[in-house]
Amino acid sequence: MLRKESIFISLILCAMTSCVKPGPENVPDETHGALSHMAVYRKHGTDLGVIFHVDPNDDHKGKAVSAVGGLMKWANSNDLWRIDSYNDNYDYVHTVITTTEKYIETPEHFPAVKFCDDLRREYGGNWHLPSQDEINTLFNAYTDKSHRFDSLLVSLGGDPLLEKSSKYWLCAQNLNGNMQYVNMSKNMTGEDIQITENYVRCVLDIDNTDSKDKVEYPQTNIGKLIEGPLTSRVVDILWDTTYNVTNGLDYYQMKLKTEADEVMDTYFLRVDLSKELDLRVAVARDTEPPTWIRETLTDMAAYLNHPLKPVYAMVNGDFCDNRSPIRPRGPVHCNGEMLCTTYSLDPDLQDQGLTYVGVTYDGKMIIGLREEYDEVKMTLKDCTGGGVVLVDDSKIAVREYTSRHPRTAIGHTSGNIVWILAVDGRHKGTQGMTYSEMASIFFGLGCEAAVNLDGGGSTEMLARNPLNGKLEICNWPSDPTDGGGGEERPRPNAWAVVKK
Repeated sequence: MLRKESIFISLILCAMTSCVKPGPENVPDETHGALSHMAVYRKHGTDLGVIFHVDPNDDHKGKAVSAVGGLMKWANSNDLWRIDSYNDNYDYVHTVITTTEKYIETPEHFPAVKFCDDLRREYGGNWHLPSQDEINTLFNAYTDKSHRFDSLLVSLGGDPLLEKSSKYWLCAQNLNGNMQYVNMSKNMTGEDIQITENYVRCVLDIDNTDSKDKVEYPQTNIGKLIEGPLTSRVVDILWDTTYNVTNGLDYYQMKLKTEADEVMDTYFLRVDLSKELDLRVAVARDTEPPTWIRETLTDMAAYLNHPLKPVYAMVNGDFCDNRSPIRPRGPVHCNGEMLCTTYSLDPDLQDQGLTYVGVTYDGKMIIGLREEYDEVKMTLKDCTGGGVVLVDDSKIAVREYTSRHPRTAIGHTSGNIVWILAVDGRHKGTQGMTYSEMASIFFGLGCEAAVNLDGGGSTEMLARNPLNGKLEICNWPSDPTDGGGGEERPRPNAWAVVKK
């Protein structure tokens, strides 16, 4: 079989241009303006990679990794790498190699170098093989949010980061003259001679500080609404994007700043219940009350999903009593079956078991106080308990509350549009959102009622990616807090958006 490295590189460049799949809708041109972690890097209308680092002191500077790469040698000969005073200065290395007679005559003999050189020629910028520090940063970013990271890579025509190989070439040489690589699954370095084939992805330094045509945020209509005068606790939308999951269901993601100067990542679902969609309560597969089983949202979604009635999105549901025997704090109705009709209260947890969230048999959401549940329970097809009232009768109802946590909340408008919000916290400089800030957002979205659901490590949102059809974790679950987070916390119930 004919196998030329030059052909291989051409195929890669094809994937970077006309062969690339479109990214999510309304992804801004990241060549300009402020950057955001885990966003598509786009230049001149072409999606080139994923931003994995934003300078904490300047959000116009960062780094992106190429969406595609390949199994490549550094060179067919070790002689090229006898560079005096060698270090991991990639611009120095790139210049030295690409100006040699050997490279000029036969660049296909140096595939890893040619890969970066082709990207530079085609798109500009200093595309290069990563240094040790850069690969460490990439490893940490990927570990924090591997589902989101891989989803973006696949959407751009690439492979998941560890699918073909975990060994990646570094721009580093040891005293023996061998090149170094890192095992991305363990973040451990090793060495190989240049004729060894390891995987390659290029890294780009981004600097939009002096751009004359920076993108202004917010980009989405919802971002503009939340940044508007009705949402008094939000002072700025730093970055936002959206895509349509299915008819009647839209997903929004944004990085916002509150009046308390807190910056946080937020995730929204807008559900139009008039568009052949149902809001359903999901429970673990083997739940048989009074025995309650806890299960991850991913497993619940797989159990609930049906070819004719797919699960389009899901968020965690009510609080629960984690002591044995496990049980939810409030009532649970599941597709017309009343699994629980009482509350389990704890005097030490006065923000739980206060309310109910229900969807009636005629498809309307209603939210009310615990004391009102018995009057309406026979009308509720699906229901869970809830926590603090955020908005009531189209007015902000929550008291001033300064405690910050990752949170999940739900609300509805008078037109039966349901809004679901998930907020990250307990990592990377943000502890999460207060009740008051959430209430301000639901009020600004025009909700007539909204309540807080379970939060902390339970906060989780799934949405079906329209590009690959997979149900993916959107946010950054904060469990385990001490271990860096990123793991799903099993819960007894959840809210799912499914086809009617």
